[in-house]
Amino acid sequence: MVLKRSAGEGGEGGSELPTREFKRQHFLATLFGELENSQAVEEFVHKFEPFFRNVVREEIERAIQSFLRPSQNQIESSGSRTWQLCFDCELPGTIFTGNRILSEGGRPIKIVLYDSGSKTIITSGPLSSLKVNVVVLDGDFNPDDQNNWTEKEFVSKIVPNREGKRPLVTGELAVHLKEGVGYIGEANFTDNSSWSRSGRFRLGLKVKNNSTIREGISKAFKVKDHRGECKYFF
Repeated sequence: MVLKRSAGEGGEGGSELPTREFKRQHFLATLFGELENSQAVEEFVHKFEPFFRNVVREEIERAIQSFLRPSQNQIESSGSRTWQLCFDCELPGTIFTGNRILSEGGRPIKIVLYDSGSKTIITSGPLSSLKVNVVVLDGDFNPDDQNNWTEKEFVSKIVPNREGKRPLVTGELAVHLKEGVGYIGEANFTDNSSWSRSGRFRLGLKVKNNSTIREGISKAFKVKDHRGECKYFF
């Protein structure tokens, strides 16, 4: 077996081309040697600033890839999605058209993004300030309340507007998270749920163009016409 000569060894035709790392180290040694023999520090910095920028950029990109790769592998191998959107409140069993959609206690609906592994809210980093879209789902989606649906299944259960009708839900349907927490603003139903297959709806949460974050879904509820609201309470 013939041993390859190292990149630092001399000789004609026998040595391999220096590796990228060896080139970088050699170049740095040359630069600092030049600096030691010169007092023109400002000129030195100006001259070699592009080189250091490239080095820093490459190292940052390498670190980001190292961070993201395990999560992506986990998703592909197990089908699980670590980050989860969810409703941090209960919705009432009946909601009336035209009224603001609120939680069971009459408060704004709170949503959070959390790590399903550590069971903690994502309070820092880019994920903590995502834009989340609110959609309407058919009430028969996920009847067993299991977190094992796919993104494709979720999208297939989004309820379209009825032909000739106004948008099913109007208002503030985009929520910007702050430290992993957000609240649904002024939004209301314009149509009841009696025409849907299950007679019920659910609210859904989704981040656009991001399949690594599991969507959130609420409990199923009925939507009734506001004209029956007084009769309902009395």
